[in-house]
Amino acid sequence: MNLGMAIADFTQPQGPAGIAHHVGRFARAAEEYGFTRIAVMDHLFQIGIVGTSEQEMLEVYTTLRYLAASTERVELLALVTSAGYREPGLPAKMVTTLDVLSESRAALGIGVGAGFDVAEARGLGLPFPPVAERFERTLNSPGTVRRPHPPMAFDAFTHVESISSRPLLNAGSRADTLYFSREAIEKANEPKELFVIDGATHIDMYDRPQFVPQAITELTDFYAKYL
Repeated sequence: MNLGMAIADFTQPQGPAGIAHHVGRFARAAEEYGFTRIAVMDHLFQIGIVGTSEQEMLEVYTTLRYLAASTERVELLALVTSAGYREPGLPAKMVTTLDVLSESRAALGIGVGAGFDVAEARGLGLPFPPVAERFERTLNSPGTVRRPHPPMAFDAFTHVESISSRPLLNAGSRADTLYFSREAIEKANEPKELFVIDGATHIDMYDRPQFVPQAITELTDFYAKYL
């Protein structure tokens, strides 16, 4: 079995001055302990599930080149390269450059990626085309696999009935992943509840003031009764 490590948080007590040392030490430790790949997010600002947008976020391919110089064996990749942020030929050039400098240790993961967040694109003046065009860019990017993706080797809900305490799932009514929540709650044992927050997407409940209090209130009431 191969294990990978993703670097999602660059914030350090020492501030920006401590980031280079921390990231290099982290990557070398991951390699020493047997991890086979290291991934970095292709985001322009920190995402709500990790921290606030004001926190440090390094540019992905510059960081991967630094990691290439700091390690010897691990595979390096962006998780994932956002096709919408760059013209199709540029990611190909970036990844092949990384592959040369890392001595054939680069991998390409490409998709819509960070393209779900219009604030990131507008924050740095990048284009944010409609969804259909962003997917078209992904399909037309060099190196994109055109055949169907291999099926998952396991069902993520196989043992959902074993969860204890019983689950409360908070989901947004506009979440792309709402159908996963409905499937999971259907298979779970009682007591269970699916609380759908009207108007929220799958990321809005991380840091949007109009949605977070609703989720917290529901969690508090549910687990005060059943935990």
